[in-house]
Amino acid sequence: MALLTGTKGNTPTILPSSLVLGRSGLPGVVETTISAAATFDKDTATISVINGGASNRNVTAVSGATTPEIAGMVKFFVNSGTSNDLTIRSSAPSPITVLKPKSWCWIAYNGTSWDHGDGIGIADLIATASTWSALQIFGSGITAKAPVILQDSSDATKQASFVMSAISTGTTRSIGIPDVSGTLALTSSNITGTAGGLAAGATFLSTEITGSGSPQNTAHGFGQVPRLVFAIPSDLTGGAFTVVYGAHDSTNAVVTVTSGEKYKVVAFK
Repeated sequence: MALLTGTKGNTPTILPSSLVLGRSGLPGVVETTISAAATFDKDTATISVINGGASNRNVTAVSGATTPEIAGMVKFFVNSGTSNDLTIRSSAPSPITVLKPKSWCWIAYNGTSWDHGDGIGIADLIATASTWSALQIFGSGITAKAPVILQDSSDATKQASFVMSAISTGTTRSIGIPDVSGTLALTSSNITGTAGGLAAGATFLSTEITGSGSPQNTAHGFGQVPRLVFAIPSDLTGGAFTVVYGAHDSTNAVVTVTSGEKYKVVAFK
């Protein structure tokens, strides 16, 4: 396995209170493309931007007398690839974390074990394919480990989470958001509440009308074409009740009912 690039010396580098990346054209954070598994140690770069190419890759800590894992080691890794994972591993080797494409992490060694934190919401962390002139973040996609927890803006104790455990292995499900504001309806609990009922003004029931045998207009007040219209008999005098529906519009429901028969129009917005 190839060792990642970085500073070389007999002692670890101690960083000052602020870390400044090199300007464009000068040494800075450089992307490394690997075609096989790679390793890192105390002398490799503090920040490594790695493109694993066409396959998933392992990046493993070196263990040995000259370059061991040492207490206080902190590393940052960025997966700059577009389709494959980087698995960051301890010298055991045991996985510390898995980086999806365009994501990043920090890892820290306390002398006994590794801790880590994963970054999300990063689509491109490199300004060019060679050298950063500054840290740049572009928002074209987010990959996050479930559960994703959302908090209320004013009360952090009010939370909701998205859990992915019911999704089949190797499957990605998409949820489309309609171009309308509203409340989520569930299959239980609130189905009889406001979210489970019809909105105010979404239904119409006319007064009693006497059929003429010709098309009759009945104003529904929706301001749009109704989704559903039907006529119900309210007083059958002749024994026959025939209904023919016309072309409803944003103002009227149009029905033709047997002459002399009384009916009401029902419409749904």
